[in-house]
Amino acid sequence: TKILANKELFEKGVSKAEIDEYERKLWILKALSFVHKEGDKNVLDKAGFETFLKRLNAAKIDKSGYIEMTSTMEVYFMLSDWNAYVNNAILYMKKYKGKASPMLTWNWGARLEGACKDKELRLKYVEELEPNYNLIKKTDTEQAIIWADGMKSLFAKLKN
Repeated sequence: TKILANKELFEKGVSKAEIDEYERKLWILKALSFVHKEGDKNVLDKAGFETFLKRLNAAKIDKSGYIEMTSTMEVYFMLSDWNAYVNNAILYMKKYKGKASPMLTWNWGARLEGACKDKELRLKYVEELEPNYNLIKKTDTEQAIIWADGMKSLFAKLKN
C-alpha cells in the first residue's frame, strides 16, 4: 500500500508505533485471506498460507512472531480445527512460560469455551492454562491481578 511504500513520510505525521501496528494488521488480514468457503465449510489454501509464512519470516518486520502466532490461531479458529488450536496455544504457553500473555491465553480459552464442544480438548487446554497462569502470577503480579477474576471464571467454564 501507499502507506507502507512511504513509511518514513507517514512516520512524520504519526508515530512509528502506529505505522508498525498498521503493518501488522495488514499481514494478519493477508493471512486470513487464505481461508475460503467451499460449500458450508471453511477451507485453508495450505500452500498459499505456507508461502505467506515464509514471506513473513523473510520480511523481518517488527513482531513477526506475534503476527505468525496470531494469524495461525485465527486460521485454526476459522477452520474450527480445535485440536490444532489447543495444541498451538499450549506450545505458546510452554515456550513463554510466565511471560505468556494472559490476555491472549484468556481470549483463546474464551473462544474454546464458546465454540468447542470437545470436553477433552477443553480440559487439555485448562490443564495447561492453570499452571501457566500460576507462572504469570510469579513473574508479572500486576497482570496476574488484572486477570485473576477472568481466569478463575474461565477455568470453571472450561472444566464443565
